Amino acid sequence: MKTRQGFVSNSSSSSFMIRLHKLTEGQIQQILEPNYATQNCGAEDGFPYEWTISIDRNGNRIEGWTSMDNFDMGEYLEDIGVPSNVIKWDD
Repeated sequence: MKTRQGFVSNSSSSSFMIRLHKLTEGQIQQILEPNYATQNCGAEDGFPYEWTISIDRNGNRIEGWTSMDNFDMGEYLEDIGVPSNVIKWDD
Protein backbone atom coordinates (compact mmCIF):
# COMPACT_ATOMS: atom_id res chain seq x y z
CA MET A 1 0.00 0.00 0.00
CA LYS A 2 1.27 3.46 -0.90
CA THR A 3 0.91 6.31 1.57
CA ARG A 4 0.91 9.93 0.46
CA GLN A 5 2.64 12.41 2.73
CA GLY A 6 1.57 16.05 2.74
CA PHE A 7 -1.46 18.04 1.63
CA VAL A 8 -3.65 16.87 -1.24
CA SER A 9 -6.33 19.12 -2.70
CA ASN A 10 -8.74 19.16 -5.62
CA SER A 11 -9.49 22.82 -5.04
CA SER A 12 -8.37 25.64 -7.26
CA SER A 13 -8.77 29.37 -7.21
CA SER A 14 -9.91 31.72 -9.90
CA SER A 15 -10.87 35.34 -10.24
CA PHE A 16 -12.15 37.70 -12.89
CA MET A 17 -13.06 41.32 -13.45
CA ILE A 18 -15.22 42.99 -16.09
CA ARG A 19 -15.49 46.73 -16.62
CA LEU A 20 -19.12 47.79 -16.13
CA HIS A 21 -19.21 49.92 -19.28
CA LYS A 22 -18.61 46.72 -21.32
CA LEU A 23 -21.83 45.12 -20.01
CA THR A 24 -25.51 45.70 -20.55
CA GLU A 25 -27.78 46.41 -17.58
CA GLY A 26 -29.28 42.95 -18.03
CA GLN A 27 -25.86 41.26 -17.92
CA ILE A 28 -24.94 43.18 -14.77
CA GLN A 29 -28.17 42.05 -13.12
CA GLN A 30 -27.60 38.43 -14.18
CA ILE A 31 -24.06 38.44 -12.75
CA LEU A 32 -24.95 40.15 -9.46
CA GLU A 33 -28.28 38.34 -8.97
CA PRO A 34 -27.73 34.82 -10.29
CA ASN A 35 -31.20 33.64 -9.27
CA TYR A 36 -32.46 36.00 -11.98
CA ALA A 37 -31.21 33.73 -14.79
CA THR A 38 -29.63 30.39 -13.92
CA GLN A 39 -31.86 27.96 -15.80
CA ASN A 40 -29.24 27.09 -18.41
CA CYS A 41 -26.12 27.04 -16.25
CA GLY A 42 -26.82 24.03 -14.04
CA ALA A 43 -27.18 25.93 -10.75
CA GLU A 44 -30.68 25.65 -9.32
CA ASP A 45 -30.23 28.16 -6.49
CA GLY A 46 -27.82 30.63 -8.08
CA PHE A 47 -24.07 30.44 -8.10
CA PRO A 48 -22.51 27.93 -5.76
CA TYR A 49 -21.57 29.56 -2.48
CA GLU A 50 -17.88 29.41 -3.38
CA TRP A 51 -18.14 32.44 -5.71
CA THR A 52 -17.99 35.97 -4.28
CA ILE A 53 -19.13 38.63 -6.76
CA SER A 54 -19.32 42.37 -6.18
CA ILE A 55 -18.90 45.78 -7.76
CA ASP A 56 -15.58 47.38 -6.82
CA ARG A 57 -15.57 50.31 -4.42
CA ASN A 58 -15.13 52.82 -7.28
CA GLY A 59 -18.14 51.45 -9.14
CA ASN A 60 -16.12 50.75 -12.29
CA ARG A 61 -16.10 46.97 -12.54
CA ILE A 62 -17.57 43.69 -11.40
CA GLU A 63 -15.11 41.45 -9.60
CA GLY A 64 -15.50 37.79 -8.77
CA TRP A 65 -13.31 35.29 -6.96
CA THR A 66 -13.39 31.78 -5.60
CA SER A 67 -11.05 29.47 -3.79
CA MET A 68 -13.01 26.37 -4.85
CA ASP A 69 -14.05 26.54 -8.47
CA ASN A 70 -16.83 23.96 -9.04
CA PHE A 71 -18.84 26.17 -11.36
CA ASP A 72 -17.87 27.13 -14.91
CA MET A 73 -18.18 30.91 -14.60
CA GLY A 74 -16.71 31.41 -18.07
CA GLU A 75 -19.47 29.29 -19.60
CA TYR A 76 -22.13 31.17 -17.62
CA LEU A 77 -20.78 34.56 -18.72
CA GLU A 78 -20.71 33.32 -22.32
CA ASP A 79 -24.31 32.06 -21.99
CA ILE A 80 -25.53 35.52 -20.93
CA GLY A 81 -23.70 37.15 -23.85
CA VAL A 82 -20.58 38.61 -22.21
CA PRO A 83 -17.83 38.65 -24.89
CA SER A 84 -14.76 36.72 -23.78
CA ASN A 85 -12.46 39.58 -24.78
CA VAL A 86 -13.88 41.87 -22.05
CA ILE A 87 -13.18 39.42 -19.21
CA LYS A 88 -9.82 39.59 -17.47
CA TRP A 89 -9.08 36.24 -15.78
CA ASP A 90 -6.42 35.78 -13.14
CA ASP A 91 -5.84 32.12 -12.29
